[in-house]
Amino acid sequence: MAKVITTSSRVRGPGLFSPARSLKKQNRAQTDQLLHQLNGAIQRSPLSDPTSQERLARELVFEVLGADPYDAAFRDAFANTTLEIIRQELTPLYSLPTTGTDAASDYEARNQIRLQLEYFENEAAHLAAWREQLTRLLHLIARAAPERRPTNGALSFGVPLFTVFANPTQTIDDMVRLLVKSAPDPNEPTRRPGDRLASAIITNLLATSRLTPEDAQKRPYRLTWPGDVSLGVSQLPETYLARTPLLPLLQTRIEIMIPSDLRTEHAIVTATIGHGKTQLMQSLIMRDLADPARPSIVVIDSQGDAVSTLARLKRFDPAGDDRLILIDPTDEQPPALNLFHWDRAFAATLSDNQREEYLAGVVEMFGFIAGGLLGAELTARMSVVFRFISQLLIEIPNASIHTLIQLLQDPAPFMQHIAALPPTAQTFIDELFSDRSQYKQTRQHLLQRLYHIISNPAFERMFAHPQNKFDMRAALNDGKVVLINTAKAQLKAEWSSIFGRFFVAQIMQAAFARAFIPREQRRLALIHIDECHEYLDDNISMLMLQGRKYATALHLYHQHFSQMTEAGLKQTALSIPALRYTGSLNDTDATLLAKEMKTSPEFLKAVSKTNRGAEWSLYVRNLTPTATKIFVPFLSAEHEPKMSKAAYQQLLARNRALVGAPRRPHTPPPTPTTPISNNGDSY
Repeated sequence: MAKVITTSSRVRGPGLFSPARSLKKQNRAQTDQLLHQLNGAIQRSPLSDPTSQERLARELVFEVLGADPYDAAFRDAFANTTLEIIRQELTPLYSLPTTGTDAASDYEARNQIRLQLEYFENEAAHLAAWREQLTRLLHLIARAAPERRPTNGALSFGVPLFTVFANPTQTIDDMVRLLVKSAPDPNEPTRRPGDRLASAIITNLLATSRLTPEDAQKRPYRLTWPGDVSLGVSQLPETYLARTPLLPLLQTRIEIMIPSDLRTEHAIVTATIGHGKTQLMQSLIMRDLADPARPSIVVIDSQGDAVSTLARLKRFDPAGDDRLILIDPTDEQPPALNLFHWDRAFAATLSDNQREEYLAGVVEMFGFIAGGLLGAELTARMSVVFRFISQLLIEIPNASIHTLIQLLQDPAPFMQHIAALPPTAQTFIDELFSDRSQYKQTRQHLLQRLYHIISNPAFERMFAHPQNKFDMRAALNDGKVVLINTAKAQLKAEWSSIFGRFFVAQIMQAAFARAFIPREQRRLALIHIDECHEYLDDNISMLMLQGRKYATALHLYHQHFSQMTEAGLKQTALSIPALRYTGSLNDTDATLLAKEMKTSPEFLKAVSKTNRGAEWSLYVRNLTPTATKIFVPFLSAEHEPKMSKAAYQQLLARNRALVGAPRRPHTPPPTPTTPISNNGDSY
């Protein structure tokens, strides 16, 4: 039988005056009353509106940074971060919570309002404590950030802020410890300014430490702080400051200034083929060309690509500029040069002691050239021979490579010059040319090598002149831009190397001659040597060690350290340069350079390259505590305005008159008059 449902048996909801409806109404009234109290507290607060919060941010920024000369990008990011922290901390406390229509959400809203009211009961004390903590945090960052003090000759790059902190690891560690000290219980809601930022930091700390809040309370010694981890510096901000306004601040790219005195401690650029070494070199040169102090610039380029690009820039139009000097063996009037030329007129202006010092440097320069002439055949015995011969060449006016050949074949025409030598040198020269001399075969090998060198017509043509038409000392002192094409394709590798080495020797001699002019008159000279291993040996350490004193900065470019076959050169390149740029690296070089650049091999290898440019790792001793990343756009020189074809022809004509000589028909060198033995000796 079907059940009959009567009116009295139906389930009824709460009546209009039931206890449930009455409780809901009471709760709603209580919520409204609490909202009214909270709204009043907010309206009475000095920080309830955006304008007052912006004013607080400005006060803090001025209190911390003052008028100190910080980078503009840093000041802007610092101010924005301060305001963002203030807004994130105050907005939840100074806003009315949303109330719901159901009992649960209404209950949550009342709890939130009570927490906010508790804050307002002691607002002044909470704000004072928070302001003190925030000020201390901002001071930690400001003290670590470098001040920007631009100087003439300074080079600038945009780098992440934290990479130029004096001690990035310590600064980040101090920041985290300061914030964790005031962090609320992770399971409790935020109830005072500073809680949100501190909670985010402790969440990151727990995640890095792989601990729960309960584990951290029981075993706080297991917390992994920034100073404890083996992470590279580059990973610390994202690890410990993620999801906070502090992360974008520390990643802000600011401009660092590399002053000229640091640049004169030299730079080395290492990158495998194709990463953009030439583009980096051109980018550095374009920056220096814009320097009003007009530093001298010398480029030694074996391929000629950079020389060709730079030589056509409109800034060198001869109608308004006289800085550019081209040294190009492929020109129809190649440079008139002399391997053994030295500046007699300059030496005559020096005191006796200064002249003796200068001539000692000339002898060193001739020895460096000999290393190129003789290559692997330059033994200790040959080195001694060449040192004394160099003293004789100094005495012979306009001595050239042909003079040296004549001297080795027959010293008789040069006896008056031999007589002018110091006694020890005279004795050695007499022994050298004695029929019974132990150096007889050494002399023959020297002749053989010299004839081989001048068998290259282009090389012999350039170096057959009695004097250099080009004066490197004057070029460096006058702020010239000297572009040297060592023309590897035309001269071939051996002669191109000797040609470049000759100009390195000229640079060394010109730099050392600066010892005789006041320090304040030594114009900054920036030397760029591409494929540097082709021209340098252990002797370059002399210039690198004293470059700062002579305001001469070398920039050495190469692909990998295995190209530096001389142990002394490799050690010099690893230990002396203050600036290190690395692009794409092989595993061996990444490991080798990581320690020198205070970073990890993985960081050095993680460089990108796009159609727009390439990323480089940069380390500057006494400026960046660790390697940082810079981005160098491509085509900085190629996009510069170019001079007209007519202007370029005028430039070439002026240059030929300055350093060139008309080509002469090639005359094969005479055959040696002294028989050359094929028997080896003990040299």
